[in-house]
Amino acid sequence: MPKVLVLQHHPAETLGIYAQVLTQFSVEVQIVHGYDGEAIPQRMRGFDGLVVMGGPAGVYEQTQFPYLTDELRLIDRAMKSDSPVFGVCLGSQLLAAALGASVHRNEIGPEIGWHDVLLSELAAADSVWSTVHAEQQGQFSAFHWHGDVFDVPDGAVPLAHSEKTACQAFVYGRAIYGTLFHMEIDEHQIREMADLFAADVVATQQTSASLLKDATTRLPTVNGLGRVVFSNWLSLVLAASERRAP
Repeated sequence: MPKVLVLQHHPAETLGIYAQVLTQFSVEVQIVHGYDGEAIPQRMRGFDGLVVMGGPAGVYEQTQFPYLTDELRLIDRAMKSDSPVFGVCLGSQLLAAALGASVHRNEIGPEIGWHDVLLSELAAADSVWSTVHAEQQGQFSAFHWHGDVFDVPDGAVPLAHSEKTACQAFVYGRAIYGTLFHMEIDEHQIREMADLFAADVVATQQTSASLLKDATTRLPTVNGLGRVVFSNWLSLVLAASERRAP
């Protein structure tokens, strides 16, 4: 059975609907909670793919959150061993940093709530994103919660941007994908994040009620798109597993 390692950074930022996709694909999952003191594996031995989730920490806060250093080391080794990697929000920032790109605060402020994502023409030819590009004509609304952004890593292909953020998604090599926005999130997670990080919501002149009201109408679409994207990426994980099989 294929096995995927998941790095989780906060109790509220779980796999969301991606957990359902992993079950549908009969993929075994091991979740590591580095923020809670669990050791980060040193290598990808025994795993066919790596998923790196979101969280409130910053890539540049490794002194405060030393487990991030161990995660960056693992991500680097995963990429060098040609393991498929999928990063969400902070996860995409860690991927970018591991590839040598700058990760920094967004000068025009945080991007929180429901905002449009515009896919590049390069996404139309990408094996993971082409279906979504065609179905949505290159544009859809997704949930965002980030104050940090990253430059496009050298050698990576930019796949999406938004009004506030120049790079919202990228692919590197055959199976390394980062998405700064959230497609996996559900209503419970939005409610929990809005409660836990209420100051962030207020700073963007929004309310928890407005975020949840929009979620009612927008979650079905973005979750459906998330299932397509994550399923396409998991097909790369299954292919990698077959290549490694004796």
